[in-house]
Amino acid sequence: MTVTVEVTLVDVDRRSLLFEVSARDETASIGSGTHRRAVIDVQKFISRTAGRQRAAV
Repeated sequence: MTVTVEVTLVDVDRRSLLFEVSARDETASIGSGTHRRAVIDVQKFISRTAGRQRAAV
């Protein structure tokens, strides 16, 4: 059996991306929904989490 997933980028709000997702097999729809992702600055993220790690130790 084959499952097909379709993803469409529907909105970009600065660093936030919103996708619509749907999945179906050969006979019917399996499910659908939305998924939001954020684009981050990796160096800034690592710097912020390093400070929290030191505080937790």
